[in-house]
Amino acid sequence: MKSYPSIPREVRSDLPVFVFDKLDGSNIRAEWCPRRGFWRFGTRRRLLDPHHPVFGAAPALIRARYGDALDAALRPLGPAVCFFEMHGPGSFAGQHVEEPHEVCLLDVDLRGRGILPPQDFLRHFGHLPHPAVLHRGPVDAAFVEAVRGGALPGMGREGVVCKGEVLSKRGRPRLVQFKIKRRDWLAALKERCGGDEALFRRLA
Repeated sequence: MKSYPSIPREVRSDLPVFVFDKLDGSNIRAEWCPRRGFWRFGTRRRLLDPHHPVFGAAPALIRARYGDALDAALRPLGPAVCFFEMHGPGSFAGQHVEEPHEVCLLDVDLRGRGILPPQDFLRHFGHLPHPAVLHRGPVDAAFVEAVRGGALPGMGREGVVCKGEVLSKRGRPRLVQFKIKRRDWLAALKERCGGDEALFRRLA
């Protein structure tokens, strides 16, 4: 089962993007096929342990929130891996506390096509719960500063993910994405890491 790729931090100002709110939680992947529906689940790096005290609830949360609507949206497109963010009020940088959590659909990877560019994602899945779209178009220095300073309207506590597309060598749309994080979130992470620079860089 495919894993979600790392999102670079290098800002691209040379192409229009869809700017999505970045939810502060943990990535959950779920494999879907027409015959079996959602049949295999994982965290970002390993298959899901159903007894895990936090992530073990993810399959039930996905089915409860998306149910038949996501199944119906996937059926014309074929086998896929769906990526979700699992988060709660106390989640921070992939760490969780014992509390109710929810899941939110981030991206869909179709077999043979890869992760859908944002226009295609929104066309097929925009009617389902997904992170808020906060801006459409190019991003400039003023926009980046608004995000880093926490001034972008509608943004959550972590920052944003910007998604656009370029054409592959075969002329197919290919996803391009980068993230911009708030300074206060990064400062809180640095404090949480207690001087462990390697951990900070990995989580930032």
